[in-house]
Amino acid sequence: MTPRLIIVSLLPLVDSFRPAPLLLSQHCAPRAARALASALESDESSAAASHDDDGDEYESVFQCEFCEFESQVEAEVVECETACMQRAAAANAADATAAADSEADAAGAAVGAGARHRAGFVSILGIPNVGKSTLLNALVGERLSIMTSKPQTTRHRIMGILNGDDYQIVYSDTPGVLLPQYKLQEGMMAFVRSSVNDADVLILVVDIFQDAFPDEQLLRQLRSSPAAMLVLLNKVDLLADDAPNVEQRRADLGTSEELLQRWGTEFPDATVLPMAAREGEGVGDVLKYVLALMPEHPPYFPKDELSDKPERFFASEFLREAIFEQYREEVPYSCEVVVDSFKETDEIIRIRANIFVSHDSQKGIVIGHKGTALKKVGIASRKRLEDFFRKQVFLETRVKVKKNWREDEGALAGFGYL
Repeated sequence: MTPRLIIVSLLPLVDSFRPAPLLLSQHCAPRAARALASALESDESSAAASHDDDGDEYESVFQCEFCEFESQVEAEVVECETACMQRAAAANAADATAAADSEADAAGAAVGAGARHRAGFVSILGIPNVGKSTLLNALVGERLSIMTSKPQTTRHRIMGILNGDDYQIVYSDTPGVLLPQYKLQEGMMAFVRSSVNDADVLILVVDIFQDAFPDEQLLRQLRSSPAAMLVLLNKVDLLADDAPNVEQRRADLGTSEELLQRWGTEFPDATVLPMAAREGEGVGDVLKYVLALMPEHPPYFPKDELSDKPERFFASEFLREAIFEQYREEVPYSCEVVVDSFKETDEIIRIRANIFVSHDSQKGIVIGHKGTALKKVGIASRKRLEDFFRKQVFLETRVKVKKNWREDEGALAGFGYL
C-alpha cells in the first residue's frame, strides 16, 4: 500500500494575500499522487522543498489512507497504513463472528416460534347456495368470494388466508357440490375433490332446508378422509323464536336441536355446530374450533397475503357477480369473464375485460338496447371493484361469442377450469 500524497501550500510572508494553490484530491490514487509529486520535484531530489515561478514554497506531505496521520517521511506513513489494515481485518473478523452468532440465534428463535405456530388448510364444502362463500368472507373479514341469490355462483377454488401472530388458517371456498351436467361442472367438481385431499380440516356447510347429500362418491371421500371435520348447520336464525312463520317452518323442517342431532347421526365423527353466517352468528365459535384443530406448522404464505388469487381474478369475479345479478335464466351461467389488461397507478386502476357468451343470441341480451344492460353491469361491478381495491377504477368491457365454451375442453383449459 502506498500512502496518499497531499501538496500543502506554505504562503510566503507578504503584505498582500494571494490564494493558495488547490490541494490534491484526497481520493486521488497513490500512483497518480507519486507521479504528480515526481513532476513537482526539483533536480535536487534530496531537497524537501521547492518553489514555483511566483516564489511560493511547497512541501510534500504523505497521509495515511485509513486515518488522519500525516508525515513527510513516506516510510512512517506506510507503517501506519499497515497497522490500520491489520486493525480493520481484526474488526471485520469480529463483526463476521458476531453476525454469524446473531443469525444462529435468530434461526433458533424461528425454529422455536415455528414449533409453536399453527398453520393449515381448511376446505369449505357443501351444495350450492348453503352459505359457503358467506362463511369464508365472514371468517377472513374480507369480501373474497362473490355472493348472489342464484346457486352455482362460485366456479373456482378460492383461498382466503386468515393470519394471527401465532397462526395462519388457509380457507378454501369451493364450488357447490352437484352432479355434473357438462364439462364446466366436471372441472368445478374436480376443484372440490382436490380440496378434500389436501385439507387439515373439512367444513361441511349444510342448511336447515337440506335433507340429503347429492354426491355419494364425495360423501365416501369425506368419511374416509383423515382430516378433522366440522358440520355447520347454517341459517338457524330462520328457526329462532322471533323468526317469521317459525311455527310452520319448524313443523316442516324440525327444530334446530332436531336438525343438529340428525346431522350428528349422519357424521358421528364430526363436530356439529349451529350457525347463521349472514348474521355473523356462530362464526366466532367456528374459528375457535378450527384454530384448535390446526397442526403446529410455520406459515405457508407471507403473513401480509390475503388470498392465493391475483388481482385480475377478483376483477373478473366482481364483474361476473354483476352479470349474475343483472340477467336471468341461462344467460349468467353461459358467461365467462377474462381480464386481459390490468394497469394500476397511484390514482387509478384501468381494467379491460372480455365477457364471453356461448351463443350469438346471448350477445345481444348481455349488451341490451343501446348498451343499457351492459352499462348497468359496468356500474355495479365498478363500484364493487373500487370498494375492494380502495381506488378509482376505469372499466372497459366487451362482449364476445365463444360457441359452446362450457363443453369445449380447449376453452375451459384457457379459462382455468381444466
